[in-house]
Amino acid sequence: MPGPTRTLPTLAVLCEVLVLLQLLMCADTLQLRTANNNAADHRHSHLEHEAACTYASNTNITAPDMSPSKFVVSSFDCCSYCSNTDGCVAAVFYGYYCHLKSAVVPQIGAQGVTVVLQSATTTTKTTTTTVAPAITTTTTSTAAPPATTVAPAITTVAPAGPQMTVIREVTCTSSAQCSQLEDDSCYTTFYYNNTCIVNQLRVCNTDASVITVVAFAELDCITTLAEETAGVCQLNASTYHGHYCDIVPVPAVNVTVTRSICESCDGDCVEAHFVTGQCVATNQLQGLSTIAWCFPDYVVYESYISDTCSGDVEPSLAEPRGQCFRSMDGSDFTMNECGSP
Repeated sequence: MPGPTRTLPTLAVLCEVLVLLQLLMCADTLQLRTANNNAADHRHSHLEHEAACTYASNTNITAPDMSPSKFVVSSFDCCSYCSNTDGCVAAVFYGYYCHLKSAVVPQIGAQGVTVVLQSATTTTKTTTTTVAPAITTTTTSTAAPPATTVAPAITTVAPAGPQMTVIREVTCTSSAQCSQLEDDSCYTTFYYNNTCIVNQLRVCNTDASVITVVAFAELDCITTLAEETAGVCQLNASTYHGHYCDIVPVPAVNVTVTRSICESCDGDCVEAHFVTGQCVATNQLQGLSTIAWCFPDYVVYESYISDTCSGDVEPSLAEPRGQCFRSMDGSDFTMNECGSP
C-alpha cells in the first residue's frame, strides 16, 4: 500500500528563506558592531589630568596673587586648581581659599598657611580613529611630565594682571598730613592686599573703606583680628596713622630705578641703582638685599635679611616717586626716579 504523499518545497521558496536568514544575520552583526563602536568611543574619547604637588605647612609665598583667590576645601584641590591654570607654578592654601602664584619665592614662615608647589603634571590623552566600519584602531599617547618650574632665588616675578590692590600704612609724629612730601616725620609701610608678610595679613574690603588685619603669633596659631579705617589720617596715642587701599597698575619688570640720597635737592648725591623685579645687594635700605617696584606715585622697596632676596623679609618701604623729599632724620634728602622698561 503506498505511503502518504509529501510535497517538497519548490526552489523559489528555498531561496526566499535563505535571503531572509542572511538579512537577519546582517542586522544582528551591524547592531553588535555599532554597540561595540559606541562603547569604544565612550572608553577612549576623554582627557584626564593628574596633578602632583608637594606641600609645605606653616609657609607662605609673599609674591602677589595671579588672580582673585578661590574657595576650595583642601590643599589637594588647591593643587588641582593651580595645575589647570596657565602660568601657575605654586599656590597658597589658607582659610579654605587658594591663592595662585606665578613665582615660588619669596617664602616666609606663617602659621596656618600651606604652600602648594607643583612637582609634576602628567596629561594622558587617548584618541580613537576608525579606519573602516569593521576595523577600529586605538592609539594612546602620554605626554611627558614637564620639569618643575622654580623661579631663581634672586628674581621675583611681577604680580600678574592689569590692576592690583595694595595697602599703604603711613605713620607720622608731627602732623596729620600723612604725607612724606609735607611731613618729614612720616614713614610709609607697604603691603600687598590679601598677602601674608611678616606674619601679618591685610585685606581691603570691596569699597576700600576698611582694612582687616590678621596677625599670627610665631610659635602658635593664635590670631588677632583688627579693623583699620581706610582713607583717613587720624591720631592714635601720640602718633598719626593713615591707612590707604590703592588700586594701581601692575608694575613692570626690568625698569631702572635710581634712589639718591643728597645733601640738598640740588646737592651732591649718593646713588643706589635697581632694576624692578631683580635682587640687588645694597646697604642703603634695611637688610642686605632689595627688590624694587615702580608704582605711579611711589617706589616700593622689598628688603631681605639675606643677600639673595630669600628667607626673612623686612617690612616693605614705599617712598614718593619723582620728587625730592627730606629724610626722616632731617639730615639729607631722598629722590626716587624710575626709567623705562
